[in-house]
Amino acid sequence: MGILFASLSSLQILRNPLKKPILKKPKIKIDTSRGELTRTIILFGVKKLTPKQKELLTYIYKIGQAKTLTYLARKYSEETGLSYSTVKWNLRELRDLNLITGGDVNNKGEPVRLTEAGLLLVDYLRKNHF
Repeated sequence: MGILFASLSSLQILRNPLKKPILKKPKIKIDTSRGELTRTIILFGVKKLTPKQKELLTYIYKIGQAKTLTYLARKYSEETGLSYSTVKWNLRELRDLNLITGGDVNNKGEPVRLTEAGLLLVDYLRKNHF
């Protein structure tokens, strides 16, 4: 009557034959030498951003500076098959969270760039295969 360990996505299932399964999230290991603010930014990004938003951040990092939010949304939509409106909505969310900068109603045509917080998060996501 031992405990069975299995991996399901990023969760671990602990199963006891007499009780219901217990889900435990793995601990997130973060280098704290860069400070508490860095740790907070990374924890926020890992726990609160959707998988699509994490993928978009990584994509922006890979392609470098994009022309505009609209151009980036169209290009990413074509490459992934996600709808343009879904991509655009997620890009706006990332901009509102100050993870990227880019044009808006008052600042049309501004290129899309990762902010310092966005760069910290992407660096962590890439190193930890999120």
